[in-house]
Amino acid sequence: MTDLKYLNGQVALINHTPDDNRTNISIRLANAGATIVINVPAMEQIEEVIGKYKKYGIRVIGCSFDVTNKANAREKIQLIEREAGPVNIFINMPEDIRSSII
Repeated sequence: MTDLKYLNGQVALINHTPDDNRTNISIRLANAGATIVINVPAMEQIEEVIGKYKKYGIRVIGCSFDVTNKANAREKIQLIEREAGPVNIFINMPEDIRSSII
């Protein structure tokens, strides 16, 4: 039998937008055993986003930083790595993936 938790010990950092594709990816990664860290654009949205994942039975760690600000991103990623471990998976899809395919 195949181990369904093949991502145990892996940390996935996902830039969140209200996008079903990203939510589905997060759920699949979590079900495969990854620790999920969601980067939310605004601090006041963190609890709402965490609640969204809780209804699927998934524990996520919430954070908020601008990935285009290198110094701030580096600092926040260091905090994430102290709490959850090294980031192995990073997902930063455009908000509307259809427009990026054209």
